[in-house]
Amino acid sequence: MTTETATRMCKNRGCTNPVPPAKPGHRPPLTCSDACRKAASRTHLRDEERRQEEAARQQPLARWQVFQPTTRSCLERVAAVGGVALAEHLAEAIRRERERSMEPAAPQKGS
Repeated sequence: MTTETATRMCKNRGCTNPVPPAKPGHRPPLTCSDACRKAASRTHLRDEERRQEEAARQQPLARWQVFQPTTRSCLERVAAVGGVALAEHLAEAIRRERERSMEPAAPQKGS
C-alpha cells in the first residue's frame, strides 16, 4: 500500500518552501521556519491594523451620508489634513446649523 502525503506550502507570503512534517504529539506547522513564522505573524498584524484603520475611516463616512456630496468631500479633506476629530466637530456644527435653519422662526417683538 502506498500512502500519498500532500506537500503543504509555507503560509508566509512569498515563501515557496514546503512545510516540514509535524513532530509527534505536536500540531502541524503552518510555516517552513521560525523566520517565516515571525514574518507571517508580522504580516498578519499589519493586515489587521490596516483593516481596523479602514473600518475607523469608514465610520465617519457612514455618518456623513446625510450631507451633500460636496460637503462629504470637504469633510473627507478636513479629516485627511486635520484629523477625524476636527472633521467630526465640523460635521456636528453643520448638523446644528441645518437643524436651526429648519426650526420655525421665532416671532419678532415689535418696538
